[in-house]
Amino acid sequence: MQKNKKTYFYITLTLMFALAGILVPGIILTRKNNAIVNHAATLSKNYYSGTTSTISRNASAQLSTYQKMELISGAWESNTLTVEPEESTLTEYEAVNLALESLYELYQHGNYPSELSPSFKNWCTWTATLYKATDSSFHTYCAYYWKLVFDKYDASETHTAFIMEDGTLLCAYTNLNHNLPGTISHYMKNESSQKSRCSIIKYDGALSKLPLYPDVELPGERPYIRDASIMVVGSTNLRSLNDVKEAYENLDNQYEYYYIYQILADEAYMYSIIPYQP
Repeated sequence: MQKNKKTYFYITLTLMFALAGILVPGIILTRKNNAIVNHAATLSKNYYSGTTSTISRNASAQLSTYQKMELISGAWESNTLTVEPEESTLTEYEAVNLALESLYELYQHGNYPSELSPSFKNWCTWTATLYKATDSSFHTYCAYYWKLVFDKYDASETHTAFIMEDGTLLCAYTNLNHNLPGTISHYMKNESSQKSRCSIIKYDGALSKLPLYPDVELPGERPYIRDASIMVVGSTNLRSLNDVKEAYENLDNQYEYYYIYQILADEAYMYSIIPYQP
């Protein structure tokens, strides 16, 4: 009788262990699965930032240079912030070379007061800041541009250039104002006629009405307009400022509208090309 009880006990114990081996893993898996399904993990800010930046960069690749200039200038309502240089498709060194090449080209055509060939970087120090302009409405589109400040080793010259990633020079100013045999209107007319049709109409309005890029101020003391025009790329039929205004207000989007101007002041010079706003 004692032997039967022991046998019964061992059989029961074996069955309990077997049953536990079958049921317990399933219970544990069910609890883990419910925990995963019912828990919303919090992702790091870097994940969202990286994803948003990638989407914005891809969407912005469809924009034309003119549309990006509108973002940067504020003609297309936007917010501008400084960002890390790593966000740019250019390295700082590449941006420096592009800026110097653009300034040198202006000089060769009589529209910049100093001969800044690419070798100028051997005679100066510079600072570089990357900006990002993002549309205010949906934060989907953006445009990057560099601000580069060059200081000659003997402190006799300072040059500031704003340049886009594709090499477009938006604005430049310096503490010099000599050696300017050319006019920017004539230079732009020659350049544009080689690439596309355009109308260039002389601007005879007030200096205060000319738009400036963000964080840009008129240079020097007693600034005045040396040369200023409105350039409309895509049309040769516009003859007056009224023609330009009418075309712009009629949303004639096949054209691109720009102010191009030079400003002189006491010991200062500025060049700029910026989207037109009436």
